[in-house]
Amino acid sequence: MKKPLHLLLYEADALFDAALLGALKQFSWVEECKVVNSNSAFNEALKEFTPNAILFATIEDISSCTDAVTSARKHYKAIPFIIIVDQECENIAQKVIDSGANDYLTRANVPHLPVMLKSALKLQQTEMEKERLSKSLKNTKNNYDTIFLKGPLPKWIYDMETLRFLEVNNAAIAKYGYSREEFLQMTLLDIRPKEEMPLLMEYFANHPVPKGTLKEQWRHIKKNGEIIMVETIAHTVLFDNRKARMVTLQDVTEINKAKKQILQSESNLKIIFDNTSEGFLLLDEKANIVTFNNSAEVYSLIKKIKPFEIGKSIFEFIDPKRVEAFKDIVASALTGEKIHFERCIKSKDDSITWLDFSVTPVYVENEIQGVCVTGRNITYQKHIEEQREFDRSNLKALINNTHDFMWSIDRNFKLITSNEAFSKAFKIITGNEAVQGVDVTAGKFNPNSIKVFKEYYQRALDGESFTISSYRDIPFVLWSDVSFYPIYKQEEVIGAAIFSRDVSQRIHAEEEQKAYTRSLEEMLFKISHKLRVPIANLIGLGNLAEETDNTPEELKVIMGYIKPTITVLDTFSRDLTRFIEEILIANKSEVIRKEKEAVKRSTKRK
Repeated sequence: MKKPLHLLLYEADALFDAALLGALKQFSWVEECKVVNSNSAFNEALKEFTPNAILFATIEDISSCTDAVTSARKHYKAIPFIIIVDQECENIAQKVIDSGANDYLTRANVPHLPVMLKSALKLQQTEMEKERLSKSLKNTKNNYDTIFLKGPLPKWIYDMETLRFLEVNNAAIAKYGYSREEFLQMTLLDIRPKEEMPLLMEYFANHPVPKGTLKEQWRHIKKNGEIIMVETIAHTVLFDNRKARMVTLQDVTEINKAKKQILQSESNLKIIFDNTSEGFLLLDEKANIVTFNNSAEVYSLIKKIKPFEIGKSIFEFIDPKRVEAFKDIVASALTGEKIHFERCIKSKDDSITWLDFSVTPVYVENEIQGVCVTGRNITYQKHIEEQREFDRSNLKALINNTHDFMWSIDRNFKLITSNEAFSKAFKIITGNEAVQGVDVTAGKFNPNSIKVFKEYYQRALDGESFTISSYRDIPFVLWSDVSFYPIYKQEEVIGAAIFSRDVSQRIHAEEEQKAYTRSLEEMLFKISHKLRVPIANLIGLGNLAEETDNTPEELKVIMGYIKPTITVLDTFSRDLTRFIEEILIANKSEVIRKEKEAVKRSTKRK
């Protein structure tokens, strides 16, 4: 069926219009003919009317006709535009055709208008088809450029008979390092490692005409000698009238390495999973066993009555006495709760085994899909903890059952820790509790003592270890040896430890020893000086008395000398006895004084 024809006629001569319309009646498929007789009406009709062809039958001057052609072409690029002129205006019509009209016809030849109009319409259809094909060809080329030449993945087309490259895209050029000209001088054999040539030739021998699309992996060699693994997807095409294969390639070298690493990691994880000392048991949301490792069997994560089986409910393997309790644990884990507990198992030989268990939810894409039960033997750790607690208790007993002071401070003179003896003394002196963080330089201390001790603390905080002697007589006499030690964390001094020992007894003993020594020295002085003269006199008189020729008068004289000497000795004996008694009384008084002072000191500490 022919398309209905809509004509736009520009004609001011009514008589000529009638003749023209009579000629157009031969077009049985003319549906509408709109007639205008001015430039303004013509331009308005172009906007409101959609013609298939335009007839221009009035040429007042050449400019009005060319203007009409220009206006028509702006609205309808390929519409047939025919001029009808008088015989004498043929030269003007030719100029109008040069400006864009399709053809012209003289008034005498108006009966031939239908034939000319048909020809013009056919020409229009041909031009429109050519334009459509041109656009289609352009689109095809653009698609080709987009899909093939500019595609992100390397592609090429090779001749199935010669294996020569017929076309390559930009991605292949960039990937392999060859220029397009170099590629088109090469064959598939040029991008394969030499050692794989036999394999490739065997492949083509067994697959002379591959059918359908094939997906394979091959080793290729780039221009720089690098060997890569590629995945190829190829299918048969007709290219320049030759049977060819279009191949799309993807470098899977890194992907394959990653897959290999993943497989190795999975293998390693399985080895670790099966050989770890911890037991693992994975359950799904219905408490069915998904998997477990060897240690789960060895440790018996839960007291089971038979070996575990994948796919079976965990409750089939639990001691009936513990089923309800374990159901509660699994149900809690499935709500998102993490459960941790310890069990002490006593064996037949009375040995104790401690097991530590954790039951945690398993999330898959933020949804709980099961439960993981882990267990480990913590018997050794329990023994260590018990020993540490025993050691801590013993150390605490040793530290707190001595009258010596022990305390430690941080770099800000804040108390870190102390024993009971220090804490009691600190409370008595400062009125404050000796708690962690309290300033040991604050309180009712003598300002001078605070200044001195700050200097001692700082010396220890600077890394020095030293001991000083300290004396005080308020509220009781006390001699102390105070030792300062830096506390290190790695190579940094973070505090100081102080140990103060009461050495009053030692000092008093040393003083007593000195007094005793002085007494002995005085006694020896008395003996050596006061006793030596009378004894020497007696020895001399004795020697005289032993002479045989002494007369009675001489002996009487000798005896007269002996009596005073004996008196001197008697006096000395009395003085010596009195001196010793004074020493004994003084020592006894000192003992009583020290006992009273010790009681006073002990009372103050308590």
